[in-house]
Amino acid sequence: SALLPPRARTATGERERQAPAQGTMAEAMEVDQGIDESLYSRQLYVMGREGQARMAMSDVLIVGMNGLGVEIAKNVILAGVKSVTVNDTAPTTYMDLSSQFYLSEEVLSQPRAEASVDQLSSLNPYVKVSVDQSDLTPDFLGKFQCIVMVNQPIAAQLEVNDFCHAHGKQFIATETAGVFGYTFCDFGESFVVTDTNGEPSSSCVVTSITQANPALVTVLDGERHNLESGDTVVFDGLDGMEELHGREYVVRVKDGYSFEIDVDSTGFSPYRTGGYVNQVKKPVTVAFKSLRQALVDPGEFLVSDFGKLEQPGVLHQAFRALHEWRATHGGDSPAPGEDGPATDVVSLAKSLNSAAGEGEFKVKDEVMDRHEKVFQALAKTAAGVINPMCALLGGVAGEEGLKAGS
Repeated sequence: SALLPPRARTATGERERQAPAQGTMAEAMEVDQGIDESLYSRQLYVMGREGQARMAMSDVLIVGMNGLGVEIAKNVILAGVKSVTVNDTAPTTYMDLSSQFYLSEEVLSQPRAEASVDQLSSLNPYVKVSVDQSDLTPDFLGKFQCIVMVNQPIAAQLEVNDFCHAHGKQFIATETAGVFGYTFCDFGESFVVTDTNGEPSSSCVVTSITQANPALVTVLDGERHNLESGDTVVFDGLDGMEELHGREYVVRVKDGYSFEIDVDSTGFSPYRTGGYVNQVKKPVTVAFKSLRQALVDPGEFLVSDFGKLEQPGVLHQAFRALHEWRATHGGDSPAPGEDGPATDVVSLAKSLNSAAGEGEFKVKDEVMDRHEKVFQALAKTAAGVINPMCALLGGVAGEEGLKAGS
């Protein structure tokens, strides 16, 4: 049975367009890991050959080809995934022309995915680019490793995310609504991160190691170790306390120039001079929440503006209310600038917030009252899709897609 209700297909049905011989090139990258260093030279410095090779075996589905969807597609195609499939039966309108740079008046009324695929295909001959207007059934979704939903109804997001979370697929949902937007990621319950920060491994000159339990290590003044508690290190070149050579240690940071290691060094030979401590990066397994869980319990917010500490929680409830409003109005956003729908969204947000159960996310009532203008601004501008927001969120969501594949 279909995961989502069947949708009307376009007259052309399913079809695929691609640059000459790109399927052959994509297969060669997968089998031989033959990475074109002249094309991907800058990425190789960041991701490494192993990460680039893994990404070249990733199949990505992007549902929604508005201005934000095409930005994401452009970014992942240029980065060099194995394939990108676009899915969107919505007809091109004049509203799309303000942000979707592959659409024009000549393709008005044509499905946005069909009208964009030729130009997307020309971006990278190593990536297989196609359009597939199939319904989002389990069999169809199962073909892809990463599924990106762009400006889709919340009911569709929830159903697709439920499938992805249960079957080990990476899921990204993103939306731009006027000057507001969000990106949600669920990479499953056991997603392995090989590099948690993307920074070079730390390496410092050792100046002292105590004979104690645990041993305290100090590095050269003016050379911060840049380690975090839980990191793993090894030693080499020590003069004295050579017993530390040849094994790994977990650190507990004391300050920027010293840390403890999980060893009793009281019986070791005294440290005399020299040597290095080198960080060893270890894979970390991360468990992601599903979308259903995150809606009622989003966890800690990443604060980007310390002058607006309350804003992330307010916006979370604001988008929940906007989704609720759309669900009862045929999926459409409120008309731009209309006061009535904006008042409804404010009421919905306060109602959702008040109904939060034990252990669920809730914003203080006085905070909700203080930010009514935020809810109104979102409702009055949500119908707009503007290019700068598409570029910003397209970069964020595209990068998350590359993380999912690499």
